[in-house]
Amino acid sequence: MKVYLGGDMTVYLGGDMTVYLGGNMMVYLGGDTKVYLDGDMKVYLGGDMTAYPGGDITVYPGGDMTVYPGGDITVYPGGDMTVYLGGDTKVYLDGDTKVYLGGHMTVYLGGDMTVYLGGDMTVYLGGDMTVYLGGDMTVYLGGDMKVYLGGDMTVYLGGDMTVYLGGDMMVYLGGDMTVYLGGDMTVYLGGDMTVYLGGDMTGDMTVYLGGDMTVYLGGDMMVYLGGDMTVYLGGDMTVYLGGDMTVYLGGDMTVYLGGDMKVYLGGDMTVYLGGDMTVYLGGDMTVYLGGDMTVYHSFNLITGTKVEYKGI
Repeated sequence: MKVYLGGDMTVYLGGDMTVYLGGNMMVYLGGDTKVYLDGDMKVYLGGDMTAYPGGDITVYPGGDMTVYPGGDITVYPGGDMTVYLGGDTKVYLDGDTKVYLGGHMTVYLGGDMTVYLGGDMTVYLGGDMTVYLGGDMTVYLGGDMKVYLGGDMTVYLGGDMTVYLGGDMMVYLGGDMTVYLGGDMTVYLGGDMTVYLGGDMTGDMTVYLGGDMTVYLGGDMMVYLGGDMTVYLGGDMTVYLGGDMTVYLGGDMTVYLGGDMKVYLGGDMTVYLGGDMTVYLGGDMTVYLGGDMTVYHSFNLITGTKVEYKGI
């Protein structure tokens, strides 16, 4: 299926939209794309899905959105991408997902978001990425996840965030990263995690969690921030790394935990701070390192109970 339009495409449906294609879907638009649905949107493809909007793409389904491409999904909007969903979103892909945006990406979901990818996920944005979810976010990737943003990344979740990656996770932000979660955050990575914030060396990372944060990595974790890192957790923080943990901060690191902090590393832990490190714990801190721990700069620890370090 191929569609070529020199102008805009606008679709208004009082009911549901369902598309079944045995092959590929390709859409080329010179203008903007808008879809308004009172019901659900479902797309079943035997092949790939590719869209080239010259302007903005906006989707307003009143119900759920479900996409089942047998191949890859690729989107190249020249402007902004905005999605408003009253229900749940589900995407099932055997292949890769790529999104290239010259502007901003904004997603508003009243329900849950679930993504199953057999391959890699790559996102290139010239502007900001903002996600508002009333429910849970769950992502299953057989390959790597890469996100390149020229602006800020902001995520608001009413429920839990869970990420399962068979490969590596890489995030490159020109601005700030802010995450607000009403529930728990859990990340399972078979490879490495790398985060770069602040192209002008002024980017901050802020995380607000009502529940627990748990990270499982088979490889290394590296975080590079030009600005400050601040973490607020109502529950516990637990990190399991098979390799090394390295953190470079141009500013301050501040951690507020209502529960316990546990870190299990098979390798070394190295922290480089341009500012101060302050940790407020309502519970215990326990660190298990197979290698060395090195901190460059000042450190201030305020804990409600005990601190324990165990070298393996």
